[in-house]
Amino acid sequence: MKGQFFILGAILLSVMFFIGIPSAVNLVTPDVSDMEYLSENMVREIPVVINLEPSAGTSHLEDFSLFLRSKMAERNINLSIFWVYSEPSGTDMVLTTGNYMGTEESVILTLNSEERSFTLSDSSTNQETFGGTGSSPTLEVGFSAAKKTLNIKRDKHNMFCYLSLSRGNELITREIVA
Repeated sequence: MKGQFFILGAILLSVMFFIGIPSAVNLVTPDVSDMEYLSENMVREIPVVINLEPSAGTSHLEDFSLFLRSKMAERNINLSIFWVYSEPSGTDMVLTTGNYMGTEESVILTLNSEERSFTLSDSSTNQETFGGTGSSPTLEVGFSAAKKTLNIKRDKHNMFCYLSLSRGNELITREIVA
């Protein structure tokens, strides 16, 4: 009698095993890139960084840019970041430009009709002060990857950021205006 239950149990276990195999095949997921998720996360987090301590200027943004590049390098992702941060100073507007593109950049900043051109080496910043900007200044930013025209707010901190993530033949670019 014990042998019959053993055989019946073995048959039931075998049937359950073979019934479960087709559903286990769908548990394997295809290789999906994480770059889209990472770029969306950066788009959300970079504006938060500039609001951490506005009185600190761009020091948090500079540190965060270097941090992002090192973390993306760990994932074999080449991250290029370029940003322009503006802060009012009396009747003037101070523009700080950060280049983390991996190469030297020729930059043209135009605030209303006043233009400044300079070359910015990789992982460095430049600060320019523009006088008499008016109530609603127009900022034009030009560098190798993009040219952007922005209407910035005179009485608050503003930022334009360009991101480029690349790995293999994948490329994602994002622009942030905050």
